Amino acid sequence: MTRQKINVNDLTAGYKFPEIHFTMDTTRIAKYIDITESTDCIWRQENIVPPMAIVAFAMAELSNGISFPDGAIHISQELLFVCQIRNDDIVTFKIEVGRVLKRSNMKLLTLNLALSNQNNVIAISGQTEFMLPPNII
Repeated sequence: MTRQKINVNDLTAGYKFPEIHFTMDTTRIAKYIDITESTDCIWRQENIVPPMAIVAFAMAELSNGISFPDGAIHISQELLFVCQIRNDDIVTFKIEVGRVLKRSNMKLLTLNLALSNQNNVIAISGQTEFMLPPNII
């Protein structure tokens, strides 16, 4: 089922996106490891998901629920990795708008992120920021 995309111009501080749930399946993870040419075999040997893979999959899921205008730029990301996610874990991705800041003719959008496992243990938290072009202000 396709989610309706939210226009970034409609976002205000405190807005919470609907939770996103996805499974870290081994096929998807193997593709990520192959594409990134990871030489660290611990991911496969220990059945652990590379932390940035989780973030990449989560941001891909977010892109299905938000409509960014042409010219939007991802400018920063700060993440805290707290615990491991294993193959076949079910991840819950929570996103909240931290702030929307207008500067001159640009807009900065900060999203607060939290990813947890099926036991509701936070694995990754942080924030990501986007600079939005003047045509949407």
